[in-house]
Amino acid sequence: GAWGRTAVGAACPHPLPPFSCSVPKPAAPATDARRLTPHDVKVTMALGDSITAGFAMIGLPPADLREFRAEVFSIGGSADAAAITLPKVLKAATGARALPVGVAEGWTWPLTKGAYLDAAVSGAKVQGVP
Repeated sequence: GAWGRTAVGAACPHPLPPFSCSVPKPAAPATDARRLTPHDVKVTMALGDSITAGFAMIGLPPADLREFRAEVFSIGGSADAAAITLPKVLKAATGARALPVGVAEGWTWPLTKGAYLDAAVSGAKVQGVP
């Protein structure tokens, strides 16, 4: 499947083995952070700079300076993206039918004020965070 490919569709030089680990579902939802399991995660969000926005991560600058948010590890997850991302790992680990709410899809132009729950902005600095 898509787990062993790179973002541009070429064969991955180090493909990952199939994810066969199952995470048992707890009897009740966690009541504090120390008891969280992947089953408790329903929403993913990200705040950051060009790394979290996926700036120029596919293609070669200056021809392709878009932000490839669907490919970002922390929040990416559109079905057509081949990257291994945290939302996809959560889905595989829990056997969920859908990705968590908030995954970033597609691409944006640099300096876009985020996309859905991926609030990353290329060039952002911690001093600018309210």
